[in-house]
Amino acid sequence: MRRVKSLFLKSKHKKENDISEDGNETTISTNVNPVQTNTLGLVPEGGHPFQSEGSIRSATTFNPVMAPTYRSHPGIQPPNRGGALHHPLAGMIPTAQPYWNGDAVSTTLPQHNPAELASEARRVAGYVMEQQQYRAYPGTQRAQQYEVRNPTTPEEEQKKALLKEEKKARREQNASKESVRQVRRLIREKYRLDIYLWGKRTVQKSVKPTIMEKCKKADDILKRIIFIVDDWTEELFDEGDEWELAKMIKRGIPRPGDDHVLWETSPPWDKARLRDESDNSSEDER
Repeated sequence: MRRVKSLFLKSKHKKENDISEDGNETTISTNVNPVQTNTLGLVPEGGHPFQSEGSIRSATTFNPVMAPTYRSHPGIQPPNRGGALHHPLAGMIPTAQPYWNGDAVSTTLPQHNPAELASEARRVAGYVMEQQQYRAYPGTQRAQQYEVRNPTTPEEEQKKALLKEEKKARREQNASKESVRQVRRLIREKYRLDIYLWGKRTVQKSVKPTIMEKCKKADDILKRIIFIVDDWTEELFDEGDEWELAKMIKRGIPRPGDDHVLWETSPPWDKARLRDESDNSSEDER
């Protein structure tokens, strides 16, 4: 009996998960006072406050320690609740939330008003709780916070206003009676490009990129003409003959749609365009 008692007394002072001479693991924490046991390593009757009289529980299977829970999460301190840390059932509830001391946050911040201190304490406490949550669920990622800023500056806003005024001035210049000569020149250039493109219905594949550039140029000229003639009004022309000429030009401009297909949308070698051309030629023969 003396040898058994001496072996048990020596095992009480060993570290956690220490192995005794008989080969059994014992879980004894140095952070709390060990439960008083008898020479057989069992809790005596009435020795535990939450144990009924006459019951016996093995000290090697009962772990009343809360410290390992906090040692597995660095940065989270155990609650400072006096004797609550040494509670026999402490750490047995897995849903227990970490304790945050708001006074400790206030001591680390500069002197501000109480509202700012309380807001900062809530923010830091929420961060701690969030870190605890993501530790509990491996594989989850923390939500990213993005700040939407206005990319423009006062200088850029001023530059945009100037560009808008310049665009308005160019539009008024295009809507003048002197623009009739410009429209005539653009119409002649568009006509020359159309004749050139109609002759490129059967071309090699290596030449098609160059022809597509010509198609884009012809479409841009047509859009430019439409942009100018849409701003023509009767007030811009002093004499009635000039306004009649302007209206005739305005009516003769083809509009992109069913009657006119842009070259960029339908190139000269497009089968649909060739089919439409054959249909039109047959109607002319009739």
